[in-house]
Amino acid sequence: MMPTGPGVVACVCVGCLLFFGILSKFRPKSWEEDEFQFYIDKFNKSYVNETEYQQRFLAFKKSLEMIEIMNKNRTYQTSALYGVTAFSDMLQSEFEDLRLQKNYAERMALRQANNAGSNEKLHRFRRDFTDANLPRKIDWRTQGALTPVNNQHECGACWAFSAIETIEAAHWLRTGELRPLSTQQMIDCARNGNNGCRGGDICTLFEWLVDNDVAIRPADDYPLHLRDEQCKKLTSVGNATTASESKTDVRVTNFVCMDMIGKEDDLLAGIGRMGPVAVAVNAISWQNYLGGVIQHHCGSHPALMNHAVQIVGYDLEAEIPHYLVRNSWGEEFGHQGYLKIAIGGNLCGIVNEVAAVEVT
Repeated sequence: MMPTGPGVVACVCVGCLLFFGILSKFRPKSWEEDEFQFYIDKFNKSYVNETEYQQRFLAFKKSLEMIEIMNKNRTYQTSALYGVTAFSDMLQSEFEDLRLQKNYAERMALRQANNAGSNEKLHRFRRDFTDANLPRKIDWRTQGALTPVNNQHECGACWAFSAIETIEAAHWLRTGELRPLSTQQMIDCARNGNNGCRGGDICTLFEWLVDNDVAIRPADDYPLHLRDEQCKKLTSVGNATTASESKTDVRVTNFVCMDMIGKEDDLLAGIGRMGPVAVAVNAISWQNYLGGVIQHHCGSHPALMNHAVQIVGYDLEAEIPHYLVRNSWGEEFGHQGYLKIAIGGNLCGIVNEVAAVEVT
């Protein structure tokens, strides 16, 4: 006769719990969970508690779904390829908050309404964007015109990075000297509606530099801290605001800022003749970009602009003719900090706001 009673019932219940606990422990994980664990190890991620882990896992699964959709449109071996990146555990809204600039389009619209930088000098400068002898391809990196790729991290100063990078290249073209210049000075000091790590616009920055005859300091003299700080070493000279005088300072003497929609041939000529240019873009679809040429999933409406980058070359002989674009998310992004965008059709809004400079 089998024993009965409360003790036996308790033992049976405990045994059941242990049995189901063992089953749970060895329950096969979903492929998403396996991928997420691999992702955590690869990118050295850590989360403070189970709640954050589950939030990141949910965002990761959404990224996997988006990656699958975006890769279905690949038409060539060199088409853009999407996969997991350091940003893949963010919701798209979080990515926009941390790496993009939600009010860039508003700043563009305000500048255009005010017709910033409209004068006869700019009209003459604009004509320099046409050249019958257009090179089939050019990469200003191979010429020695570019400083290393930057990483803005969570400081929303893409506008300052792309502008300073374009000034550095213009100075190299004029003098043959590659001189790293201070992005932090722009973050701290630029006016005309620019607001440091909280956002700005490449064209209003160039306007401020020209109108105030600002001397841009070398990066070593005014180092990058990636945070908003008090403007240093600026003094007023007459109606101009300048940095402390130095033989190593650089000044922007003229600039052009315009949309080139339907005029991408002129843009190519400008890049080939005058060097890299700064542009506004819509980068929301770049969250999971691994490499290749972007042909789809990149809206161009001016209201979608949220980031600033630099075009440093192009290739008309490639399987997919494309622009070579320098980003400011570190060398781990894309092609060692760069990406490729197909020429034609204003993909990612790449010709909505194009800016180039002359320097002394």
